[in-house]
Amino acid sequence: MCTATTLRNGDFYFGRNLDLGGQHGEKVLVVPRAFPLSFRHHKALERHEAIIGMGVMMNGYPLFYDGANESGLAVAGLNFPGNAVYAESIQEGRHNVAVFEFIPWLLTHAGSVDEAELLLSSTVLLSEPFAPGVPTATLHWMISDKERSIVVESTSTGLHVYDNKAEVLTNNPEFPFHMFSLNNYTRLSPSDQKPTFGIDMDYDVYCKGLGGLGYIEGSRKGSKASVYLRLGAFCIDSWDDRIYVYERNAPPSFSVEAYYLRGWNSSLYAVYDFNWHHKIYFREETRQYPWSRVNKEAFWALNVQYRWVF
Repeated sequence: MCTATTLRNGDFYFGRNLDLGGQHGEKVLVVPRAFPLSFRHHKALERHEAIIGMGVMMNGYPLFYDGANESGLAVAGLNFPGNAVYAESIQEGRHNVAVFEFIPWLLTHAGSVDEAELLLSSTVLLSEPFAPGVPTATLHWMISDKERSIVVESTSTGLHVYDNKAEVLTNNPEFPFHMFSLNNYTRLSPSDQKPTFGIDMDYDVYCKGLGGLGYIEGSRKGSKASVYLRLGAFCIDSWDDRIYVYERNAPPSFSVEAYYLRGWNSSLYAVYDFNWHHKIYFREETRQYPWSRVNKEAFWALNVQYRWVF
């Protein structure tokens, strides 16, 4: 899973890992100040701040995965499939930017997060592909400088800019879900406790009490098929003390299950890739309550999803 983060200890550091399943010719790209940059719906630039980052050079154009300019503004794009939605046509009176050119456009038009945020308030991200046969990437972005960080997500409800006090971003799902999940890592106590992450953030504590849940998971991945098996047990006395657990499911959905009472669970998730046109997803789950003090029926579910890409 790709993750971007920052470090400030008097100096400013910005980094990310690139967790890809294959090679696409990516390398370090350096765009000098006098390198001409063209944009689909903006004036071409003959001179601009220099940019360095990782990406692919295609048809003489830098397709950045991430980058930073001379002012110290840094941007990284991370995987956001199933949630990323872009505009299909330009909107008058706004900055219309194709996704593939978003990083060089932003790094040549802004020198700080504050300036970037101002630009983004009137920006539309377009789904225009770079070239025939080159699909538009489904991404969200972390933008940082020496002072602060923000996250940019274009979804079905529009372009959203979030203040990122956690200074970290990973892949799916949407950023508010990740921030809410930080509640899971506050100190365990029967009374309300203040989080100890060392950052000024607002938290929404949604659970009180003491419960426990554990699981083990094994997987096997191949070129055509992947299988994941999870076995777990839980001891949570009431619904008020429930524990939420993220579980795999067929894209673009995901499961965040609420566990309570006392019992065990198992799930089997499998993916088979016939070819790039056809893929099938399988998920089976069962939940049993043999040790519960409250009578509750066992749960069993089976989901099968077939995807045809054309």
